[in-house]
Amino acid sequence: MIRLKDVTKIYTSENNVTIGMQQINAEFHRGEFVAIIGESGSGKSTLLNVLSGNHSYEEGEMYIDGKETSHYSVSDWENYRRKYISYIFQDYKLVDSYTVLQNVELSLMLAITNKTQRIAKAKELIEKVGLTPHLKQKCTKLSGGQKQRVAIARALAKDCPIILADEPTGNLDSKMGKEIMNLLFEVSKDKLVIIVTHDYEDIEDFATRKIRFYDGKIAEDKIIKKVENFDALNKEEEIKKPTQKEIVKKTIKREVKHYTNSMQVGFNNVLATPKKSLFMIVIMFIAIFMVFFCEGALKYESYSNNIVDCSPNRIVAVSNQGKFTDEQIKAMEGLDNVESIVYNDVLRDKTIECCFFADGENYMYTSYQVRCIDYAPAGVLQTKTLADDECIFVSRYDDEDKKFINFSQMKLSEKKEKSCYKVVEYIKENNDLSPVIYINKNQYMMQNMVEYVKQFMSLSHNGEDKDAEIHVDFNKGLALNEMVYSTRNAFVDYSNIILSLDVFGQKYNIDLSKYSKIREANFERNSITLPIEIAKNIFEAMPKESASINFTNGNESISSATKVIEKAGLSACYLPNGQKESEDSEDVVLSMLFDVLNASIFIGAFIMVLIIALRIYKSKSEDYIIMRSLGYDKRYIKYSLINENVFLSIFAMVPAVIIAVVLKCIEFKSFADIAISTFIVIPLGVVLMMVILALINVKHIFKFAINKTFSSAKGDK
Repeated sequence: MIRLKDVTKIYTSENNVTIGMQQINAEFHRGEFVAIIGESGSGKSTLLNVLSGNHSYEEGEMYIDGKETSHYSVSDWENYRRKYISYIFQDYKLVDSYTVLQNVELSLMLAITNKTQRIAKAKELIEKVGLTPHLKQKCTKLSGGQKQRVAIARALAKDCPIILADEPTGNLDSKMGKEIMNLLFEVSKDKLVIIVTHDYEDIEDFATRKIRFYDGKIAEDKIIKKVENFDALNKEEEIKKPTQKEIVKKTIKREVKHYTNSMQVGFNNVLATPKKSLFMIVIMFIAIFMVFFCEGALKYESYSNNIVDCSPNRIVAVSNQGKFTDEQIKAMEGLDNVESIVYNDVLRDKTIECCFFADGENYMYTSYQVRCIDYAPAGVLQTKTLADDECIFVSRYDDEDKKFINFSQMKLSEKKEKSCYKVVEYIKENNDLSPVIYINKNQYMMQNMVEYVKQFMSLSHNGEDKDAEIHVDFNKGLALNEMVYSTRNAFVDYSNIILSLDVFGQKYNIDLSKYSKIREANFERNSITLPIEIAKNIFEAMPKESASINFTNGNESISSATKVIEKAGLSACYLPNGQKESEDSEDVVLSMLFDVLNASIFIGAFIMVLIIALRIYKSKSEDYIIMRSLGYDKRYIKYSLINENVFLSIFAMVPAVIIAVVLKCIEFKSFADIAISTFIVIPLGVVLMMVILALINVKHIFKFAINKTFSSAKGDK
């Protein structure tokens, strides 16, 4: 079964080289019960470590079932240990955080997938070694003798053809020692059992062969008794070469078994160290909850900051997916007491550059809000009507605004291609909404259309982006196939002019070189003016991403509408009672400090998770060494780490998500605007982060497990 030919094992350290054993020649067969004796440091344990594949050898050759092993890789030795070796260590090598049952079950997982069968088998073996009363007791609380019996039960559970035992009765009393030897002898009928001992008398009655080591060499190799059915036990069986289909089937079955059992190992690891796991779960919970809080707070803040018109009869519905679905539009249009719905209404919540003048002179430039007279708040403005070329200027008439009273006309932007309005009335209103320019609904819709479309436009010439303003002809002086260039000779020629639009990831190009061109040379800025029909066609084709909803009666309608809108999966944004939140310098500082605090908590929580995880991994490195000695490979350890992290993530995520959902349902300020998809995306992101963390550490842990010897070089000798 195993043959050693001139095998030498050498241990090296910084200052010296030690020979563990040298020029060993021996054969071991099924059915043998071999006693290895000798003084301390003679090479007994070294032989077991080489035979088990835990240690390599430097010279000679070891044959397993007639096959050489000198070329074996790490994975080859793992397969060998898994299939062939059951090891009883002198220093036990138990997972101390596990119970007696879990330690024995750990060995059974390599062979038995069914948990019920596995537990039953483990309990049977534990009963044989007399530890049933300690079934659920952690190994840290066991005596040395009890730990030794757990190690023996674990080795027997693996049911491999080779059992290697290093002083298996060294920590047992004579009665229990004899029972254990009887148990080992009972299972050795069809196995190879090799026992290292200082007390040969304890196993003399069971041994079929005695080997004595001296100074790293075999000094005596004596057959004590003949093995019954020796030839039958060691008859070479013809191994049938599996087909490709059988190999694939076996591989899939092995992977499924690996992952299924690794879930149990991962779960056991979480429960085995409750204090560490609980602390990590709490830190992860804080981090996840802060992600929800910050995400909701930032959404609320960004929506609120973008809302300038805080009329009490208005609400803004925003799509969380970039555009409304037909069902969402139907839900909004079915609301009660709706006066109007304006989709993609950006003009109402921004300021526009305005130019006031009289008789073509005395230009005064400033930026004001532009509103629709039809959506004006209750009061004198609701009785006003305006023509397409008229506007009303509403102001507090403070020192800044008085100078505009003398101007009779106003343009939106100083560019003469822009629309021009006659100021028909100045109205004094001392409120937070003024100063405002009011125009009629028809003009408002056109201005809003242009402002919305322009934010998606860019101009390129011969494939290069150009820094040029894009305007629309409101006066309808351009035909559909005409445009105006205003340039400082930025364009060498007028071919290959492309107007590009990037609308929520969808790209559109309009070739403007096909249009008739009117050049206006030596203008101070580069610009292009397009027919209004182009902007209109683009606007109508764009998806609806927001809606400005105006109600005939304010708070009552808004309160009921908000629930309908949020139920449809939209965000409802407004400031109550039409009051815009003011931010003085103190508020800004407090807001910044709040943001910094949120970011610090979030970053600090995840750094703590990382540090704790690394410490836990480091403290469990010995456990993974033990798993490797049992035959667990890198893949299995990787799966176990991943599942452990996933379980920790789930235990932290579930309460965090539940609390966040409850806060959203009661419309708590910082959580009301969280999208439903966020409750899926963030948990998945956390799980992914923990999986990546496991993958990063598994390489280090497994490398440590490979390099770490199971006992010092001196002890192995």
